[in-house]
Amino acid sequence: MSSAFGRLGSILAPTIIGLSAAGLGFAGVFGLTTAVLAAGVICVVVFGLATAGRSLEELTEPAAEEATP
Repeated sequence: MSSAFGRLGSILAPTIIGLSAAGLGFAGVFGLTTAVLAAGVICVVVFGLATAGRSLEELTEPAAEEATP
């Protein structure tokens, strides 16, 4: 799913930045880019998994890990 959103962003970004640059200037485009990156950081902090010290199997099968007492 993240790959699909990345591809959609790569398709739309040049058009959005071009239109924004005409109306908002450099500072507006920089602010828009910063806002999008900040939204990505917030999503990772809220929805991301802690992966330190965990195997790939533990990350891909959370239901099996929760069922084990």
